[in-house]
Amino acid sequence: MPAEATRPIALITGASLGIGESLCDCFARAGHRLVVPVLESPSRPSGYDKTPRTPMKATWMGAVIAHSDDTVLVEGNHYFPEAALDRSRVAFSNHKTMCPWKGQANYYSLVVDGNLNPDAVWYYADPKTEAELIRGRVAFWNGVKIEG
Repeated sequence: MPAEATRPIALITGASLGIGESLCDCFARAGHRLVVPVLESPSRPSGYDKTPRTPMKATWMGAVIAHSDDTVLVEGNHYFPEAALDRSRVAFSNHKTMCPWKGQANYYSLVVDGNLNPDAVWYYADPKTEAELIRGRVAFWNGVKIEG
């Protein structure tokens, strides 16, 4: 691989991101095309490897929101199968964001013991081709703890 292919094209710091802005939004605003490979996680071995997978768990306020040994790691976020999501803990959100390489993200809010965590769960109902591995999966942020 040529050396220039491994050099970073921009340095993004926390101060570079606008309120509510994702890394994808920040790159797009700066005029850069963000190309990030979909990475496989330790819980999702490549190919048909029969190696036991690491169970991953998403929790918020002590409640298990999702649990699965089949996650996909993209940009540091574990995407859990939708079936692993505890639907009794989620509420509709009309919030949406756009990622140049993944497409439009839709959100759910979390509700645990009467406490609301707005837009803490996101998913791509119709991801772009480059992000097809995350179709039917959800990821978390805003205080949701991911452990494995």
